[in-house]
Amino acid sequence: MRRDDAGAEAAIGRRRGRPRARWTLDVCGDVESLELATTAKDRLRGMLFRDPDDVTRILIPCHDIHTFGMRYPLDVAFISKSGEVLEVHRGVATMRRIRHKEASLVAERFSRDGDWLKEGDVIHIGVPQ
Repeated sequence: MRRDDAGAEAAIGRRRGRPRARWTLDVCGDVESLELATTAKDRLRGMLFRDPDDVTRILIPCHDIHTFGMRYPLDVAFISKSGEVLEVHRGVATMRRIRHKEASLVAERFSRDGDWLKEGDVIHIGVPQ
């Protein structure tokens, strides 16, 4: 998805104050809420100043994240342009910077137990139905 893709922005409800679309991510049968961060401002903010929730955030485009200023550990997955999960980090502590040069997007959530994305998984992001 390109940054100038107006259809993607409209689909996630970012334009003109419209409510966000309800995206979901199925991880081993557990459905998680999903939020797309496609603007530079949203990617920069990421999980900063948020309290723990059950939302997985997808930063597009992204291949480098930091946890400076975070109050809680994160689960982070680097994902290729084709949707393949390249690398997963669970429980990333504050004051860290991690990156994967081949990643095109990053999935992040507040760290918690249970199944989540694993290296080799493939995700597909499309318009919610």
